[in-house]
Amino acid sequence: MPHQIFGFGWDELASIVAVFSTVFGVFIGWLVHTVNSNFAKNSKPIHESIDKLTDVITGLKYQLLSHQQSIQDIQNKAEKNEESINDHEARLKILEKEEEDKK
Repeated sequence: MPHQIFGFGWDELASIVAVFSTVFGVFIGWLVHTVNSNFAKNSKPIHESIDKLTDVITGLKYQLLSHQQSIQDIQNKAEKNEESINDHEARLKILEKEEEDKK
């Protein structure tokens, strides 16, 4: 096993690796901080837009539910009116038949 690599001893190689590791670690830390702060700045409008969109969707949901209830109420009234009309038509037929029988 050689005691030197590329002309450097083990202690010199350890020092070089330590310096490169420190510089690389600081660079990665700076890069992560920069990316994180830029993401936070740039994502704020997106978050605000998403919050507004959520509010609008919630409002639309309540309006839709209200309209559905109104439509259901109108359908119920129409069914009652149809039943009433059918009853009146049946009574009218009975009255017309009684009138004919009287003649």
